[in-house]
Amino acid sequence: MTTSEVAIALEQYTRDRKLRDPSYQPNILVSKTIEYTNTIATNKNPDTVRKIRSRLAEAGMTEQELALVANLQLQTAEEAKVLVPSLAAEGRFTDDELNRILLEIENYREFE
Repeated sequence: MTTSEVAIALEQYTRDRKLRDPSYQPNILVSKTIEYTNTIATNKNPDTVRKIRSRLAEAGMTEQELALVANLQLQTAEEAKVLVPSLAAEGRFTDDELNRILLEIENYREFE
């Protein structure tokens, strides 16, 4: 999961718990995790998060690659291949393909 997905899931979890039990207060671990994920989450809009996941999965990225690309907000194919070496494997992605994917994702974020 991406950090944004974790933030959204935890927020939904605590919201659901509070609906069932208005006196519910998350324990310190859950509270701190929510605080942390909200601080570093790259996207807050669930639709944007779904679009990014879908696009990266559609491109054939593994779960680990998907999470790294989404969380690190990579800008160029060169940067992506250095930080996520499996993307540089023979025949996986050309620089043009990867740049196009990264640009699409950046466009999703801009219109969040």
